[in-house]
Amino acid sequence: MLAALVAVGPTAQPMQPEAEPVPLVLNVLHERRELIERLTGETLHVKSGASCPAVGAETFKDLGQQPGGGLHLAKLKNHSTYYVHVHKSGGTAICRLAEVNGEVFDEFASGEHFKHNCNCKGDGPDAEVNGWALGFDRSCEERAQLKSSFQMVERWVDSHTCGASHGMARAIMIRDPLDRIISAAPFEAEVHAHVKTRKLVKMIMRSIQPGAMYALEEPEALKGTHMIGYGTAAWDNFLTRTLGGPDVFRLPARSLNATHLEQAKQKLSNFEIVMMLDEFDTDSAQLAHVLGWQALVVEEPLPAPRAEHTTNPFSEEQLKELAEVNQLDMELVCFARALARERTARATTRGLTGAGYELELKTPVGAGRPGPGV
Repeated sequence: MLAALVAVGPTAQPMQPEAEPVPLVLNVLHERRELIERLTGETLHVKSGASCPAVGAETFKDLGQQPGGGLHLAKLKNHSTYYVHVHKSGGTAICRLAEVNGEVFDEFASGEHFKHNCNCKGDGPDAEVNGWALGFDRSCEERAQLKSSFQMVERWVDSHTCGASHGMARAIMIRDPLDRIISAAPFEAEVHAHVKTRKLVKMIMRSIQPGAMYALEEPEALKGTHMIGYGTAAWDNFLTRTLGGPDVFRLPARSLNATHLEQAKQKLSNFEIVMMLDEFDTDSAQLAHVLGWQALVVEEPLPAPRAEHTTNPFSEEQLKELAEVNQLDMELVCFARALARERTARATTRGLTGAGYELELKTPVGAGRPGPGV
């Protein structure tokens, strides 16, 4: 069944699945959106789907996992972080915070003012720059030899995500699937594809038709950011593909199934840090809890979103089709949100707070912060 679509906002209410769809209201500024944009550099556009079902401890038990991944690494010495940067999900802000918090990076990751976004060579989205081939898969033994304490992976995850047994914390920030697509399309058109947004939208809708494999095979897949940024994978259950690894990532459009979803849930349940972009103000407490980060707010303003502020480039019919195609991701995001709230609760019960509270303390009274007693 097509998921209902609702605007992001303090008064937005989940629609009943049986209700007739209404036009999307996008780019309506409100206090929470402005807060998330300040903290992450991303603009929220829309929430998709009816309210997520409740996920209890039994769900995690069914997966054979204990909620929270079972280990906090802040107390471990010389630990590293395996951070999955889901493309267009606030990874640039996380990279900046890693720098502020004293993480160590190799020459490739930190060169030219972090232009590689904390990616070790081979971990970034650009095939030509990073030198990866189709099916590239880095072992934990190879990753242990890298000289970066914070290793940001902006492609599919490796077959083994190198957890506590390899001295690594696993972390990810996740974004609503349709919100990510609405933000990514104009960004990719302007920054990478170098085409008009309307032309890229037409390409997107062709690339999600059954069996389509745009930029999933050579030679197109190895041209710049084509495979990660705006090929078929970018618009067809991108999160499930990302967590599925190198083989799942390259499957044709509309060929992912419930088995791939369950495998993604299994992998995600082992992550020590699971944050939601639209709740980063509170979920970021996990960064303090697990990694021991002291700063959660980038002092210098993040680059202002450019193309994201443009009008939604998709028609209502196109969004309906994208919602249908991305049903697995929508279910996976519901699962991720439950994980995120469990891990954030664990952090807050230990007295740790997120970036929203830190920003409030840094904001002078009268400049958007209420005075005493207000």
